[in-house]
Amino acid sequence: MKFKRFTSLLVMMVLLSVLGTSIYALSVRKGPYLLFPGDNTQMTVLWQLDGSASTVIEWGTDTSYSLGSINTSEYGSDHQHRYVIPNLTPGTRYYYRVNVGGTYHTGSFNAAPASSAENVKFLAYGDTRSYPADHDAVCAQMNTTYTNDPDFQTFTLHVGDFVNDGDLESEWTSQFFGRTRAATIGLQANLPIVGCMGNHEYSGVLYEKYWPYPFEAGGRYFSYDYGPVHIAVIDQYTDYSTGSAQLNWLENDLASSTKEWKFVVLHQPGWSAGGHSNDTNVQNRLQPLFLAHRVDIVFCGHNHYYAHCDVQGVHHVTTGGGGAPLYAPSSNAEYLVYAEAVLQFCEIEIQGDQLYMTAREVNGSVIETFSVSHVVVPQLPWSDGFESGELTAGGWVASGGQIQIQTDAYSGTYAARTNRETSVEKWISTEGFTNVHVKYARKTSGLELDEFLVTEWFDGSAWHELERTQDSSWALVEKVCAAGADENRMFKLRFRAEGADSKDYTFIDAVEVFAGTSGPDTTPPTPDPMSFQTAPYATGSASISMTASTASDPSGVEYFFECLSAGGHNSNWQAGPTYEDTGLQPDTSYTYRVKARDKSSNANETAYSGTAAATTQSGGGVEMYVADIAMSFENKGPNYNGVAVVTVKDSNGNNVEGAAVYGTWSGAVGGSVQGITVANGTVSLSSAKIRNGGTFIFTVTDVVKSGVTYNSSLNVETSDSVTTN
Repeated sequence: MKFKRFTSLLVMMVLLSVLGTSIYALSVRKGPYLLFPGDNTQMTVLWQLDGSASTVIEWGTDTSYSLGSINTSEYGSDHQHRYVIPNLTPGTRYYYRVNVGGTYHTGSFNAAPASSAENVKFLAYGDTRSYPADHDAVCAQMNTTYTNDPDFQTFTLHVGDFVNDGDLESEWTSQFFGRTRAATIGLQANLPIVGCMGNHEYSGVLYEKYWPYPFEAGGRYFSYDYGPVHIAVIDQYTDYSTGSAQLNWLENDLASSTKEWKFVVLHQPGWSAGGHSNDTNVQNRLQPLFLAHRVDIVFCGHNHYYAHCDVQGVHHVTTGGGGAPLYAPSSNAEYLVYAEAVLQFCEIEIQGDQLYMTAREVNGSVIETFSVSHVVVPQLPWSDGFESGELTAGGWVASGGQIQIQTDAYSGTYAARTNRETSVEKWISTEGFTNVHVKYARKTSGLELDEFLVTEWFDGSAWHELERTQDSSWALVEKVCAAGADENRMFKLRFRAEGADSKDYTFIDAVEVFAGTSGPDTTPPTPDPMSFQTAPYATGSASISMTASTASDPSGVEYFFECLSAGGHNSNWQAGPTYEDTGLQPDTSYTYRVKARDKSSNANETAYSGTAAATTQSGGGVEMYVADIAMSFENKGPNYNGVAVVTVKDSNGNNVEGAAVYGTWSGAVGGSVQGITVANGTVSLSSAKIRNGGTFIFTVTDVVKSGVTYNSSLNVETSDSVTTN
């Protein structure tokens, strides 16, 4: 009898040892988080537990999760789970949840668009290491972006340095995947992250463990398409010298892509604003490929601030404000357009042949905006007589010895003078033109037999000589470039003093580059006169928004909105067609009109549109509140879960549709939930399941809808509970 008891006890102990992690509740250590596998019919969901267990993932086009349900087993040696959701319809919104021991972890995503799509929006950020609270604040604003505009719920780029020490498991757990950071968890559960390796990822072993992207053999570099976009992700810690596998891959990858828009993601910038110095490998090895294959933006990090450099039409954006310690950028860096030390991220919007980028601060404020147009903007004819008195005003870049603007000129007041071994060059795109001519005046002084003024042009890979001279008198010459100068985005013109010493001088003036017989642009954009696509409408008690019809012109367009009454505000000339006038008076009518102009040197303007008026909301604007929380519970077998049906109304008593309701469960079970109200102003929010029930307490933490203020002081109730029998 004693032996039987001992045997039974031993069997029970073995069962507890084997099954213990499935009998007792497990915690999720990381995730669920999303990874885009490069296929618009798939999405990868990953998560990691504290112990061994099988889990269930369900998904669907709504929160009934009716399209599929799969039991998952861990892979690897550290309790990781992964499932690739298949058979997605491109451009469709999906919801999923992961069941871990009766606790549900939810998320959603938009499947990548069709390959023929012309419009897309996405986000970019990085350098999220060291300060998880700051990272969480950035994530919160990114969540706000795609909550307010669901078209942004596509993917986010990450420019590396996820954590401070990428070889420490503890830092991935506490810094990037911290379980106390609700906004970070929300971002990762609802937005696929596509990131490059940074120097703080060190060996990269854990970077690969948690981000199993479709890497090319021998490195951590890869590329993918997303609608009209092609993105190449670079590994700067694998050889990319001339002739290397990675550099050859990149050149072939960019050359073979037929997508309208091309982007590159890397960590260490070629051009930035100080701190870490510019990476000359990016400048010398990669920038020629970016130019040759029409890369639009290079996203990078490493320096902990925001910076934007425009290098021959390739925009190098440092978006290193994701949470790492900030430091001040330089204000006079080469090619710098703008820089600021601030926590931030980037919003990228593509509309056909136009791109709009917004750098946004953690509080939602705009840091900088710029646009890129794929409408070819003619740059010829181009000329510079140095009459500004400054070399840089004409876009010239000098190197070598000395160059000055002085008054010994061929025409006008000023000319450029060099001595010693000096060169000065100017980049001028010849896109849209053939039969390229160069005209210039030149002379020399003091040159010896082996010293010359050399005029050259660059085709993107090599320099070609037009002339070498020692003429000591001013002469105006005209040269015709070979066919390689035609339709060339990378065309450069250079004047170089060869062999000259301190007493030798060369002079350049009256420089022109032209082709064909093109004349000045005198045609305004279309439509002319302008019109409103969306007439002015109130967005609150102090704001009115409006959208102009999309204008078109080969040189690009800008918009100007004018307020004609009641002390409203005019816009500046702006790239986008939408304008919101703020700081207005409640219950007041404001009248507006809009015009457009092109970006040619003539800045041709359309006629104004007709006028349109809107009246701001009264009494501080409509507010919304929680009118009711109806509590119940569901019972299936031994499992119970709480259900809260929240009703949201506005201050006029109307049901509010489309409001995002956020709340928490406590009591018998914890967890955060969110949902969107339907036409009757209600949303049903369920807790996780728990055996034997108990008291389920639900509390509303926030209600969000664009243009409507949530006033919790108006709530009929903010929290309610239900107890099972």
